[in-house]
Amino acid sequence: MCLISRKVFFTMFKRNPNANHDNDNNIEDPTRNKLMGPHLDDYVATKIETQEKFTNLPFEILTITTEDGIKLVGRLLRNEKPSQKTAILIHGYNSYGTREYCYTGFKYLDAGYNIFMPDNRACGDSEGEYCTFGLKESEDVKLWIAEINKIFPKGEIVLQGSSLGGATVLMLSNQDLPKNVKAIVSDCSYSSMVTEFKHLAGYLIGVPAFPVMQFTEMYFKRCCGCDFKTKSPLKSVKQAKLPILFIHGEADRFIPKEQCQELYDACASEKEILYVPEAGHVGAYVQGKDMYFNTLFNFLAKYTK
Repeated sequence: MCLISRKVFFTMFKRNPNANHDNDNNIEDPTRNKLMGPHLDDYVATKIETQEKFTNLPFEILTITTEDGIKLVGRLLRNEKPSQKTAILIHGYNSYGTREYCYTGFKYLDAGYNIFMPDNRACGDSEGEYCTFGLKESEDVKLWIAEINKIFPKGEIVLQGSSLGGATVLMLSNQDLPKNVKAIVSDCSYSSMVTEFKHLAGYLIGVPAFPVMQFTEMYFKRCCGCDFKTKSPLKSVKQAKLPILFIHGEADRFIPKEQCQELYDACASEKEILYVPEAGHVGAYVQGKDMYFNTLFNFLAKYTK
């Protein structure tokens, strides 16, 4: 059992060499097709259509160093029309900023925002050996908020994250952030790592979570220096201080929509929820189209100038 858990840990949490700017996801991967839901090909086609054009935009490269000594890299794009509004966009598992937000990034630009997309630790151009599923990533985002505030000292910030990124921004919802951080958008977040681990163990592997999860967590504590039971999106939203828009695809198999409903029901702050029919994991904007973006920007308009 220890050997199985060790393999699970390194598969899930250790840096994936494919999560960089020279690779893209393989839509022929049968595991990925099973998890992501229907219309995966539509999602990938939409991303490919915009990604090359998006990555050729004049981004400014920003870097910071975390408290545990990891160098992180992010990309800032200022709007052609000078703006004091910046969207910090946090990507999901085994991805990077310009991959995840090449389509949505254009929408934010059209809506008058600057966009900033960091590569999470252990992803893209950022350093780090282990992904911590939002635990340390949320602390990293706080450092990025401070960096963006140096560039736009009179600006407003909104946070959006997808999947792991959604969990990351939700883990900031109960914290004392600068007053210019106005709202959070969480697209297809899990409610907690424990809940998600149990789902994936049964759905994908066909085994009970116990005792694999317990041994995996042992490796996680040893290598990552944190415990995914002590902090979660669900615990955070119960004390949320910022308005939150929850978005989820109804056909998401990777993170079932019931986890989104659990988060929404528990949320203590102002909140809205959008379910997108037939949308799989991280594909709500593709299936939802105008409904998705109208809901998104109407929500943000309530809290930004």
